[in-house]
Order: sequence, then C-alpha cells, then structure tokens
Amino acid sequence: MKNREQSSAHPETERRLPVTHISESDKEYQSNLEKLQSQGSQRWKAFGGVILFAVDIQRGLINTLSTPIEGKTEEEKRDLSETKKAEDRVDALLQGAKDTLLRVCKDKNRFDDFFGFFQEMATSPEIVMMAGLSELDTKEIPYRLANIFLTVGFTNNVFEAMLRKHIELFEEKDRNFNERLPEVLSEFRQEVLAAIESGYLPITIEEVDRRLSETKGVLVDKLETHLGEANGDYNASYGEFRIASDLDEKDEKDATFHELVHATISGRTVILRQQEDGDKVKYQRLGLVFYNRTKDIPEKLFRWLNEAVTESISMHIQGKTDGSYGLERSVLQELYSYGVSQELVYEAYSENYTTDNPTGSRVPAWKRFAGAIKKLYPQKGVRALQEAERNIKQYYDEERTRLAKLTAE
Repeated sequence: MKNREQSSAHPETERRLPVTHISESDKEYQSNLEKLQSQGSQRWKAFGGVILFAVDIQRGLINTLSTPIEGKTEEEKRDLSETKKAEDRVDALLQGAKDTLLRVCKDKNRFDDFFGFFQEMATSPEIVMMAGLSELDTKEIPYRLANIFLTVGFTNNVFEAMLRKHIELFEEKDRNFNERLPEVLSEFRQEVLAAIESGYLPITIEEVDRRLSETKGVLVDKLETHLGEANGDYNASYGEFRIASDLDEKDEKDATFHELVHATISGRTVILRQQEDGDKVKYQRLGLVFYNRTKDIPEKLFRWLNEAVTESISMHIQGKTDGSYGLERSVLQELYSYGVSQELVYEAYSENYTTDNPTGSRVPAWKRFAGAIKKLYPQKGVRALQEAERNIKQYYDEERTRLAKLTAE
C-alpha cells in the first residue's frame, strides 16, 4: 500500500512489536482519531463535578427515605438506617474532595492551582459570607480562606457550596471559551495563510485546513487535569488541545495559538503497532520531539527545541515580540547565531515522514538539520541537543528551589 513500510526502528525501542509507518490519510489513522475524539469529548470535567454528581444521587435517596417516623411499620423503620448510610456516604464523598485539594496543595508544582481555587472563592460574596470573612479587605480574603482550609477546615456544608460555585464559574468560562474559539481559529488560519504566502512557513494551507478540521479545543480545570506549569497542551492521538480555565482572554488566545501551531504546522511520523489486543496508532515524532519508548513512560527527546520553535512561530504570526519559553528560545537563537538556518529548522519541524522517498531520505530536512548540528558539535552531534535539554531542566529546577526558599522565608 502506498505510504506504508515496515519500520526499521530499533526492536527494543518499539518493544519488539511489528510496526508499520502510515500517513494521516490512511483509514487506520482516521478511524483511530475518530474513536479517541469521541472518548475525549466526555473526559474533561470541573473539579468536584463527579463528586457532586454522586452527592446528589445520595441526597435523592435520603429525600426518598426521609419521611415522618409516626405510622411507620418495622420494615419501613429500617429505612432510617439506609438514610444514615447515605448521609455518611455524602460526608465521605466531600471529605474525599477535600483530601484531593490537600494533595494538590502539598505538590510543590501545583500550589498555584490550589491557591487559585481560593482566589476564585474570594470573588463570591456568598462564599465569603459563609466563611465569616465579609469584614476583611478583599486582598486578604484568599489567604484567609486557604489558611482556614489548611488549619481548622471548613464544614461540609461550606465546602460543598464552594465546589458548586467552582463548577458554576467553570461552566461559565467554558461557555465563553467556546463562543470565542471560532473567531480565534479563523484569525489563526488567516495569519498562518499570510505566513505561508510570505514564505515564512514551509507548509500548504490545505494541510493546515485538514488538520484544523480534525482538531478540537477544550477548556480544562487545572485542579482536575494537571497541566504542570503550562497554560495548555496538545494531544495528537486525540486530535485535541487543552487550555487552562484560569487564564484571562489575552493569555487564553496566546495559549490557543501556541497549541494550534503544534496541531496544524508540526510534521509527524506515525506508526501502526501490531498488538494482541489490536493495532495501535502511535507517534514516533511530532514536530521536533522524538518519543523514546524504551522506558515505561515514553521520554520526549528535544522537547525544548520543539517548544522554542512552536512559540517562535506563534509569536511571529501574532506579531508579538514577547512570549513564553524564553530560555528555550534564547538557546535556539544561539544555534542560529552559529550558522544553523531558521529555514532549515522550520523545514525539519514541519516535514512529515514519507515512504515516497528512497530509504534514508524519508525525513530529509531532519537529516540536514542533524548534519548541521554534527558540524557544530563533531563529538556529540544531536546529543548536544539532549545536553541542552538537561541544562535547561536543571536551571528550572534550581529556580523552583530558590523561589520555594524565598516563599518559606
């Protein structure tokens, strides 16, 4: 079949399972995408949503069982014990939500998500009044709410009201996001088309349009869906980009453009892996990220480079001079200053693996890019890019430690 070949990837890398390279137009790719997207549309909920759904079921049971004792038969009186069990289940469910929020607080990488919950609660006069903090300065209220939660705690009634308010606010944000998204997508396409016509992007608008039609955007609650320190992410398997719900409209648009660059402009190497429970579509490469599957959790190689290029493209098409991934972009600029061409980097970023070319030339731009790196670093070659990844990670780890010490002081 056209655009198919048995992979020559290292057998250990692919777990010694037979794999076949496929293209995005193959039926296996399309059917896999449709299947995962149908699942993905149901996955993202606000924090507390599942808990309160279960709480409401128990409350309905309590209402059914709770009638006056007088006149009840012995069998009917036994219903009272079921009422008590349902009440206990409600308490356990709410305590479980409290425990989850506490775990988020204890995660050094997620404290901002934890504190953001109480910043949000501080905007609700009803919640502030229930917490007995109406007389405080508004700037102080989030800190007092968080402190109460971590020390004496809130009653289940107050905490349940907080969860319901959080879900109400998330649903409002979600509606606004979906109302704005079509306009953002249209603007993105318009700016990408201009970049293609100017020669800045080595891709066709037809390919961008096809990928846009296959891509869904969703708003997610960072308390429910861990995004780390990012404002969004893109999952090629699901054809879905996710944007954090705690962003203002400007940052939301910036994050959306960044993830759309991942979704529509980055090239890919797609494989079909034969497994006992059915064939699985996997990615060996997306943009300039290569997935090392020799580990239980696939390792992303050259992630810093991929994000630097993605953000650079996003900034260019928006006409911006500032953006995220500043350190990564500065290292990329060093490569440019040493003679690696931006045009070559963008070609390697956007090219797709193709079996139409002879063996050894299926990703020609990447081969040329790797050659340019080898020329710069004869002893290390592309391992120099991995070394840069480690250095960047070390820098961020040290910065987090430093900021944690400052906060503690």
